[in-house]
Amino acid sequence: MNLKVVMKRVIFFVFILVMSPSLYAQELNLETIEKMFLEEIQKAQSNDKDKYFLYSLAARELYAHKYYDKAVEYYEKAKGLKVSEDKTEVYVNLMAIDFAKSKSISKSRYDEAMKYFKDSKKIENKEIARYMNFINESFFQKDGAKSFKGFYGEFTKQKSIQALIEGKEYVKALSLMNPKGIEERDLVTRVKYDLLRSLTLGKKKFNLACNSSLEKYPNSVAWTISVCKGLKKYQSGVTPTKKDIESVERAAKKQKSSSFYIAKAFGDLK
Repeated sequence: MNLKVVMKRVIFFVFILVMSPSLYAQELNLETIEKMFLEEIQKAQSNDKDKYFLYSLAARELYAHKYYDKAVEYYEKAKGLKVSEDKTEVYVNLMAIDFAKSKSISKSRYDEAMKYFKDSKKIENKEIARYMNFINESFFQKDGAKSFKGFYGEFTKQKSIQALIEGKEYVKALSLMNPKGIEERDLVTRVKYDLLRSLTLGKKKFNLACNSSLEKYPNSVAWTISVCKGLKKYQSGVTPTKKDIESVERAAKKQKSSSFYIAKAFGDLK
């Protein structure tokens, strides 16, 4: 096989792994995933901002489980909403899904992404500009130089996520977390991710990233383990009591955690 073609596929495959969610150990069928999010979307009613994030999260989940056509459907719904939110993920993952399905990217998909980045001035971001140039050279130029060596990374910094959680914008905070390799991240990050999913999806059951630590240290007094225990109970239909919430917050304060804002959000599980 032509070396340029190999490089094109390898580099783009690395990009897909970074942009797409990790594949959870728990396999979910199409109907289950749709139901998880449709119920929340219906609750959002006319709130297009919430709908945008829920459509994007649904698409991300469907993409992770390789339901590509449905993922495209939900990303298109997100894209069509007239909101001021950053739609970078939508346009980038639509190209990634193109590649996952056919090992190529349609020119129309690339053009619409480029139009969005130009109109929103996001093309001024060096990482986005470099990545779009890479796509152009790799997929639409016969002899383009394969000089791109990296990939577009995180969408946001932890401080932004913290501010959103403190402001109780849980759906938006979840949309900004990179689920790639979440199971290998530190326990605080895993608990934060699991908690945000529960705050977004309610008592619906999904695999908890914090569960491996809970199984390893079931008797730990760490506030993170207490939250993980609470999330497992929550998925079984048990909402944290006032005593549970106070216990978690007290433990987080005693352990002088810099992530007290996460412990505080635990109290918003309804």
